[in-house]
Amino acid sequence: MAVNNKLLYLIKRRPLTLAIGVLLLFSVGFAGSKALRFKEDTIPDQATFSVMRGPLTISVIASGTVKAREQIIIKSEVEGQTSIIYLIPEGTHVNEGDMLVELDSSKLMDDRVDQEIRVKNAEAAFVGARENMAVTENQAQADVEKAQLTYDFAKDDLKKYIEGEYPNLLKDSESKITLASEELARAKEKSGWSKRLYDEKYISEIELAADELTMKRKNLELELAKNNLDLLAKFTHERKLAQLDSDMKQAGMALERTLRKVKADVVQAKANLEAKEAEFGRQKDKLRKIEGMIKKAKIYAPADGQIIHATSAQVGGPGRRNAQPLDEGQQRFRAFS
Repeated sequence: MAVNNKLLYLIKRRPLTLAIGVLLLFSVGFAGSKALRFKEDTIPDQATFSVMRGPLTISVIASGTVKAREQIIIKSEVEGQTSIIYLIPEGTHVNEGDMLVELDSSKLMDDRVDQEIRVKNAEAAFVGARENMAVTENQAQADVEKAQLTYDFAKDDLKKYIEGEYPNLLKDSESKITLASEELARAKEKSGWSKRLYDEKYISEIELAADELTMKRKNLELELAKNNLDLLAKFTHERKLAQLDSDMKQAGMALERTLRKVKADVVQAKANLEAKEAEFGRQKDKLRKIEGMIKKAKIYAPADGQIIHATSAQVGGPGRRNAQPLDEGQQRFRAFS
């Protein structure tokens, strides 16, 4: 619904009006003198009278409305309801820059204090979001580097086992078998000699038993070495290989999850920062608007002229028959834009 917020009409001063009046007076005088001379020439016997200075009466014989040719409509730009605390008297001649109207801005002053608090809170939230953004980016970089390092280590462990540790374990098991085979051969040979020497009564039965026991122990060591090689090839190697391969895959998936997570965290932190920045800007704009309304509570003359109150100019107009004259203390309304 449109709200009429007209307060004053300012009739601009026009020096040209005086010039036209003088010119009109001169024209009338000139025509009158010429007419007199004409009368004197044609009707010399009629009565005459002397011209003298006096008031020039101008009468208007038709009904109508007198309206200034040039006027400036001065409106209140303060939103909402406010009261007039100062109003320049109607008919006052003013110069450009003179104060015409002062509206009550006490509520706007309170609103400005509240809005300044909102601006401070929004600024604090914006700064916090900005710092959180920096922390999130640093943490994201650290998490990615750690996950990447874990994946690289797992991949290196697998490669090291396949190309280094397993071949070494295999060679070690094979060397133990070789060594055990040679020791068993020597033990068998010594046991054979001990048996002949025992038969010829050169050594005792205890010495023969010791050599035979050594041969049995070397035979067990050879079997153990062979079993260890078989265990390494069929079980330990496969299990170790599967474990290292799984570790590498798990590290790779953890790296991928970390990348996705840090990306989401950064996006969320960025969105939060943009939202807090936008809110900070919005609150600042509202503060600037309130401060602008406070400045607009005082209305100054935009040009030289004479003041006419809007209610006086609109008396008799449509819907204005009961309009009250403007006065200090009245409340004015303006719709929010």
